Amino acid sequence: NKRLEQSGEPRNFKGNLFSMADDVRADTTHRPQDLRSATKASSLIDPPVEAGGGKEETLRIAVGSHIASDARETLKLRHGFKASCGISVNKLISKLIGGLHKPDNQTAMHFRDAAEFMASLPVRVIKGIGAVAEQKLKRIGVTTCLEMRSRKLHEISKHVTKSLDLAKQFHRNSWGIDLCSVEPKGPPKSVTVEDSFKSLCGYSVLEKVLREVLIPDLIHRLNE
Repeated sequence: NKRLEQSGEPRNFKGNLFSMADDVRADTTHRPQDLRSATKASSLIDPPVEAGGGKEETLRIAVGSHIASDARETLKLRHGFKASCGISVNKLISKLIGGLHKPDNQTAMHFRDAAEFMASLPVRVIKGIGAVAEQKLKRIGVTTCLEMRSRKLHEISKHVTKSLDLAKQFHRNSWGIDLCSVEPKGPPKSVTVEDSFKSLCGYSVLEKVLREVLIPDLIHRLNE
């Protein structure tokens, strides 16, 4: 609301606006929630606000995309860090789309696309479903969010969670609905650096990257 008062209604979104035509894939098999867009080019880059859904939702997401873009630009200019970001109507969708255009871009999504976006994703993308819960769901024939929707709450509760409230959360999440509130957090308690090591072959090469790239980067971040 403050941004709208200061700058007025934005004419366009900043960054990418998700389209169901985008080809979305998991970046790794062990972390299916780390999604990436395999679509190299999109016509929905900095699109006009008219491309969206309901007016209030559209305006809020568009404003959010401008705020995110400003924050990412400031982070880069002041500290030299690249960042990606997701902008949507809730934490679940925002987090899942946040990495689609890593390492230095952002993605917005309307809620109207959330259910279809979630449908083909593995249940592991839902918060609270780890390896153990994933295997329990698999035993009752549930591997995707679409399959989760077809199950009764008591089935999920009986075979997986032993909690009806948690079963309700899983079911809502499978539709892209997330009721968790956004709460500000204090300063970070840990500092990490990471890499997927996809193109590396052999421990000696891995060790070289650790010693020459990641460890110096970690020390640099700690010093800051």
